[in-house]
Amino acid sequence: MFFLARKNLLAEKIRLLISVGGVAFSVLLVVVVGGLYRGWESRITDYIESIDADLWVGQEGSGDMSHSFSVIPSSLGAEIEKIGGVDSAKEFVGKGVRFEHDGKETTLRIVGFDPATGENGPLKMVKGTDKIAEGEIIVDRSFAGLTGAEIGHTVDIAGVPLEIKGISTGGNLLVYSFAYVTVKDARLIFQLGDATNYFLVKTSQPLAVKDGIEDKFPQLAAFTKDDFLTQNRSLITDTFLPIIQVLFIIAFIIGVAVVGLTIYTATIEKSREYGVLKAIGATNWQLYLVILVQSFIAGILGYFAGVGLGFVAAQIAEYFVPGFITEIVLSDLVSIFGAALLMSFIAVWLPVQRIARIDPASVFKA
Repeated sequence: MFFLARKNLLAEKIRLLISVGGVAFSVLLVVVVGGLYRGWESRITDYIESIDADLWVGQEGSGDMSHSFSVIPSSLGAEIEKIGGVDSAKEFVGKGVRFEHDGKETTLRIVGFDPATGENGPLKMVKGTDKIAEGEIIVDRSFAGLTGAEIGHTVDIAGVPLEIKGISTGGNLLVYSFAYVTVKDARLIFQLGDATNYFLVKTSQPLAVKDGIEDKFPQLAAFTKDDFLTQNRSLITDTFLPIIQVLFIIAFIIGVAVVGLTIYTATIEKSREYGVLKAIGATNWQLYLVILVQSFIAGILGYFAGVGLGFVAAQIAEYFVPGFITEIVLSDLVSIFGAALLMSFIAVWLPVQRIARIDPASVFKA
């Protein structure tokens, strides 16, 4: 049955290419969009994961670095350190700032860090240095790519001129990217005075300390690192996941339609041959198997072609569009392979109906 299915497919190579191309296009779309989702989901919390803290403590009502706002008195740090189980409570200064650069509105997530120790600094440098001084800034590669900014250029943020001394990577968050300055410059930009944005708490008892902080300071909210990561990922899961699910369904329907119509057309053209096979004793189930094998061959070839094209398309897109971040993982490829086989299985429904209606006696009529 396999050899008959292969012969039927290869009899019309153009039709085979159309069928394989339909599946490949569907797989390509799913691989790229799924990889984009994975990349965004991973990248949006890469920086937060790099921060050495067991608890993030911010203003009551805050919960993530994108949708909420937190400003709390710096003096509370000493009080937090008096709570049992707290090893340290260090200030974290960082929030989004919208400003005009080269006549265009743009947003950066400015973080104040210690250049001497690198604490809370950029994830990875790709150009320049991270040993900056006051009046200097490190920007993300995505910001540099989108604005044409280079080392030596100056950006004016909230009236504070900052010379670009380094370009980093790993801080691109879709609608904005991270940039790094000294803590003193960050305070000047935010006009914080005697306040900070968060406290980074080190403790071996995060849940107990969380309860202790919130009981003693009702105006504060404490989040374990995992909870804070989950809150920040919600930007992706709540906004983009429904869109990606719709695109996946569209891609799946396209694949089913193209493979189904291609195999159906081939079945109509081979109706006489199928009738002869029925006349000499082939059962409907044996003929169904031929069609199913044809569909699976097209689906498997389309899958591998689509995955290969997906990797190429993702690399090209990320090269030209810094915000296009993809991460293609093995578990997703296995799921997509299963979807391609399911696509091929559903696609045989129309051809099977045609086979069931073939009358063996019709092949002997003039």
